[in-house]
Amino acid sequence: MGALLWVLVGAVVFAECVTSTAVPGVVRFAVIAPLETSSKNDETLGAILPSVDLAAQAIAQPKGSLPGWKILIDSRNGNCSSTDGPLAAFDLHTNSDLFLGPVCDYVIAPVARYAGVWKIPVLTAGGLAENFNNREEYPTLTRMMGSYKLVGDAFRHILHGFGWNVVGMLYYNYGLNALQMGNSKCYFTLSAVFIALGMKPMYKSFNDTDSRESFKELLTEMSHNARSECRPGLIRVVAVAAVIVVAGHRQ
Repeated sequence: MGALLWVLVGAVVFAECVTSTAVPGVVRFAVIAPLETSSKNDETLGAILPSVDLAAQAIAQPKGSLPGWKILIDSRNGNCSSTDGPLAAFDLHTNSDLFLGPVCDYVIAPVARYAGVWKIPVLTAGGLAENFNNREEYPTLTRMMGSYKLVGDAFRHILHGFGWNVVGMLYYNYGLNALQMGNSKCYFTLSAVFIALGMKPMYKSFNDTDSRESFKELLTEMSHNARSECRPGLIRVVAVAAVIVVAGHRQ
């Protein structure tokens, strides 16, 4: 919900900057988000639209950011699909001043490209992957949550502080039979870390359907490529914490 509130605040600030000196008129918000939760995203239209409605009422009040303005809100199910999302944007763009969402990376990419041609701002709580830093490709995109690059920078400083130079990266990704799902959030997070570390660390992915034996082989292989002179007890604690973080991020 915090991310959604940031999107709403950003929308209010943008609208105020553009229209604060104009006579009251109409602002048309278009919300694109999935109708149902999935393994790729848990921000749905059912969770987002009530907040947007409340924000719209607050904006138009006499003491609001746009007093007297009429706030129109339309929405479509992007379905976390690189096909359905752009189709929803095409359906909405002729009657929209601002896109709130999409929230799924594989929908943000095509919608933000089209929105650049249409000159429509896109504000999203998603889009943390490194690729969205390209302002030429995504000229009207504003990401309210920043970028995974910040994670990479933080990780680099932490490793420097401990004097660790040999790093192995183990992350969750979708299985081979789920190619239509693209890559996971864990993949995009660690890709920023990989770049921040000079693209040198060894990396391997796993899936929760892998066998116990394959996990054993994977961990054995990683142990030969990621070492530290820290005491074993601390290494175990760090390893357990890392597994918890990855599991929590995936859920």
